[in-house]
Amino acid sequence: MRFGLLGWAKNSQQSGAAGYAYRLEAVEVNLVAKGDLAPSGTGVNAFYQR
Repeated sequence: MRFGLLGWAKNSQQSGAAGYAYRLEAVEVNLVAKGDLAPSGTGVNAFYQR
């Protein structure tokens, strides 16, 4: 199973895939000022557990 780009995670939420032995291929970090809105959701889960 391949996941492609996953949804956003924030504030210590888990992200990625656990138990699949996949390597990390990309990371995107989006910093927002305190009190500003977080990025809108992508409609895709941010974490998958096997």
